[in-house]
Amino acid sequence: MFINNTLSLSCINFLLCLNLAFTAGYVQHLNATPPPITTCHNTSLTFAAPLSPPYHTDSQQGFIDQFVKLIFADIGCKVNIITLPAMRALNNTNNGKLDGIFLFSNELDIQEYSNLIKIQPSYFNYFLAFAGFGKLPESTQEISNYRVTTIRGMSLPHTLSAHEHIFQAKDLIQITTLLKRNRVDIAIIPVAIAYFYKQQNCFRSLNIKVYSELNVNLYIYLHKRHGPIENTLSNSVRRLKRSKKYQQLLQNSIKEGLNIPLPEC
Repeated sequence: MFINNTLSLSCINFLLCLNLAFTAGYVQHLNATPPPITTCHNTSLTFAAPLSPPYHTDSQQGFIDQFVKLIFADIGCKVNIITLPAMRALNNTNNGKLDGIFLFSNELDIQEYSNLIKIQPSYFNYFLAFAGFGKLPESTQEISNYRVTTIRGMSLPHTLSAHEHIFQAKDLIQITTLLKRNRVDIAIIPVAIAYFYKQQNCFRSLNIKVYSELNVNLYIYLHKRHGPIENTLSNSVRRLKRSKKYQQLLQNSIKEGLNIPLPEC
């Protein structure tokens, strides 16, 4: 009888311990943060952007390059960024040859490029500038009196994109050539790029004017095959824009942009 009672108590204690162990493990499982559902853990994603220092550089060290890598690293993904003309990058992403693009705004016609997913919210914004060697427009309404160029495929506010006489240059090198040869009067480019090229090319007489209404919000666009990470990536953008790491990267980028070493002119 004593032996039977002892065995019964042992069995009960064993079952209780087993139940507690299972309960503790189950609670721990519930409290654990589930890994994000992604399609990029086993291989890196390939993005493309037009050469546009200090935003995107061939070495992938532009500060927009770093923003994008930081956002994807937050969900456990690696990104390789190659340099392509803007329209080729856009079309190749829409056709599925690339995984995504990131130097485009909400002005992009998502219906025309139906294979793209826009990640909300905007991860970065910048101001556009008018740059030229002569007199610059006093307002955006005056550009119809000027010969204007911009980079083909670059996002412009709707107040400018509707302008019929903006020449679409293939890259910044062509824009520089057009300005130097007086083939155009002004170029519409991001303000950081305008100052970068003014210093790097010794354009001492290049005039630059920034307008507050020329504000562009940038978005990440993914090919639709990466739909499973849309919500995860959106949450990452929201989280990182409030993080100290993001703000520190932004401050460092601005500081480096203002301290570009001048060449021998």
